[in-house]
Amino acid sequence: MGLVWEDLPDLHSAQAAFLELYPEYQATCAIDSVRRTEYPHLDEDRHACFDYGGTGIFSSREHQNFALAYAPTSLVSHALYEDSRSIEGTMRARILAHLGLDERDYSIVFAADSCSALRLLVDSFHFDRILLGYDFKNEGLSRIEESARATGAKVVHATLSSTGFGIDRRSLQRKLKKHKREFKGLFAYPIVSRVTGTKNSVEWIKEARDNGWCVLLDVSGIGAASSSMDLAGLSPDFLVGSFYKVFGMDPTGFGCLVVKKFMLGDCSGGRAAGMVKVVKAHSSFLQVPESFKQKSESYDAAASLSSRKDNGMNPQRRLEVAKPKPLKESVSASVKLTRSSEFQATRYYYSTSRASSFHGLHHAEKLAKLASMRQDSLLGWLRASLLLLRHPSPGRPGLVTIHSPEDSGPALAFSLSDHSGEFLDPELVQRLANRSNISLGTGAIQARPAAMEENSYFCVRKLEASSSSVQSVLCATLGLVTTFRDVFQLWEFVAQFLDPGFCSRELLQYQGLDQETVFL
Repeated sequence: MGLVWEDLPDLHSAQAAFLELYPEYQATCAIDSVRRTEYPHLDEDRHACFDYGGTGIFSSREHQNFALAYAPTSLVSHALYEDSRSIEGTMRARILAHLGLDERDYSIVFAADSCSALRLLVDSFHFDRILLGYDFKNEGLSRIEESARATGAKVVHATLSSTGFGIDRRSLQRKLKKHKREFKGLFAYPIVSRVTGTKNSVEWIKEARDNGWCVLLDVSGIGAASSSMDLAGLSPDFLVGSFYKVFGMDPTGFGCLVVKKFMLGDCSGGRAAGMVKVVKAHSSFLQVPESFKQKSESYDAAASLSSRKDNGMNPQRRLEVAKPKPLKESVSASVKLTRSSEFQATRYYYSTSRASSFHGLHHAEKLAKLASMRQDSLLGWLRASLLLLRHPSPGRPGLVTIHSPEDSGPALAFSLSDHSGEFLDPELVQRLANRSNISLGTGAIQARPAAMEENSYFCVRKLEASSSSVQSVLCATLGLVTTFRDVFQLWEFVAQFLDPGFCSRELLQYQGLDQETVFL
């Protein structure tokens, strides 16, 4: 059973069927009220945003000016001696409160993004072994490995399950097991994968500690639910997160590194590369020294096409399409880093007011439970509806392959294939989605055919025949105020690929406009 192009329902019919399946969705209407008053640009522009990973700090109603600039100091000095009355001091206190962490126990500093925050940790603390538990790959993580190995650390990856999603528990237990020789180890893993939405167990924290490891939790993939988690009760040694300005309006933001204060005694005293500070917008531009080499262009599950190097895609694969100048360029929902090998200390301006009440964080805290309920309903419908889309060719092969577990959230990874089972380039799909006012993310994950929710024999056969272990995918991340209309808009766009002539017509439209050439 499946849907073909001619059978697609309209929004009204689809929403009525959705509410019958998920009646609890109607209990989340308070979110719609917040969306109308605090994020009116979403409905005015009919923009469906699925590339905002992390947590929003403000709403569109707040107005204040400040910027980010390079912090030429050591991590310890910057973490301990910032004026609590300054803009940065206020921001630090508010984010720690959002995370439920006590300022007496933890210090926080900011970095360009969450991968930069992780690299800041690796560069500032010495570890003999680093165990990474991520199910996606990108240049940011690769450069973190390079940096760690340069200090003499041994870097290993947790083995992913061959039959399901997430980390293989038995393999992880073996890697965490105590060794006869004493060593200092760091186990870093995301509570929720920001690409596949896979949820990892918090029980691993105790298991790692019992075996002598320090633990870093990555909460950048949790979204609004981060405020409802008992992070203080989990008591991580380190934590990294990701924050952006305004959902659907301004994706610029920063990553944060949170450190237990007693751990700062083990921190090296050298200048910390990659650390940024919040300053007043009129502060003078800080030029970074030539010697400061960031080389950490990292990806967020919410990364978009405009940050080519941030998404882990194969740089050798080039697909030429034409891009019309009137097309609004998609912008990454993570902080955009310069494509130079050096961090230029470009200031990222925010328009927010000095006495800002951080409405975005407030909404995330107030609506966390409702948002979680809504996201479960929307993701359940989206997953099932995507899998119903089938090509009209012989054998009725499926259009969509899901690369996320059933209980994923708030991100869903998927790929599209044509009637012969050939995967479509995620970056091409992303750009075509942008033409339909839909922002999607892309990512690179470990290819595991047995773990996929497959809808096509051809897709699985294609993966098994591939020499690469990395699968490029699309990623849809639901935000705090995502609605059924947004999800339906995405589904309706994807369904257009059932029409064999859709892609060719879209490319012809590109070529028929005043254009510049873009290499995907």
